Amino acid sequence: MRLKPYVLKFKRELILLAVVLLTVSIFAKETRDVVIVMDTGLTVNQDSLPYLCESGHVDFSGSGTIDDNNGHGTNIAGLVARGLDTKKQCIVIVKYYDTDKDPYNKQEPGEALDRAWNYLLTTNAKWINMSFVGEVYVQNEYSAIKQLLARGTKVVVAAGNEALNFDDKCERYPACYGFKSPNWYVVGAYDLSLSNFGGPVNIVLQGMNQRGHFGPLMSGSSQATGNATAKIIKGLIK
Repeated sequence: MRLKPYVLKFKRELILLAVVLLTVSIFAKETRDVVIVMDTGLTVNQDSLPYLCESGHVDFSGSGTIDDNNGHGTNIAGLVARGLDTKKQCIVIVKYYDTDKDPYNKQEPGEALDRAWNYLLTTNAKWINMSFVGEVYVQNEYSAIKQLLARGTKVVVAAGNEALNFDDKCERYPACYGFKSPNWYVVGAYDLSLSNFGGPVNIVLQGMNQRGHFGPLMSGSSQATGNATAKIIKGLIK
């Protein structure tokens, strides 16, 4: 027997409510300030474990695990970890991407990214690191970031690696959404010739051959972004 449309709508609303309540319960157990690393996941080991929150980690990639099959997310989390006092702050992993390709090749946003944004809006994170770039303006992404910024969440995003001058044209997202909030940071790499620059870029840091407390060695504006998030957490960048 087919369910009537209003029944299906009611069921979807119940599922969404259950997710919100579960998320609130999860984060209520964590007394430290939360920084979310939204990326390709994390390779959990004895080096990364001390920096992780006790719960809240989630996979939206469809892989069924937060394990990092790329290395990018682990590298970024390791860089962010350099800014943490583990008694006061901890990392939550939000995995939205699971591939052996560079996240910078992402062009079309998918359901995984939409679900990740919906999840972020239910959290109480103080900082969010987004070391990824796409070529498509996504209304859901824009709206979610706008809400996060309005409630005081510091959002740190990468400029990208195509040697683009954003003063000429700015069409890489989320970097080019044009937010004017003091909680909005767009990060380039001053030591990487391929790093995008100009326009909304308001921080430039090292991005070449970067490794944090754990993870592989990598280069890019992504790595400069991880470094920026660490400094923002420590209060070295306002």
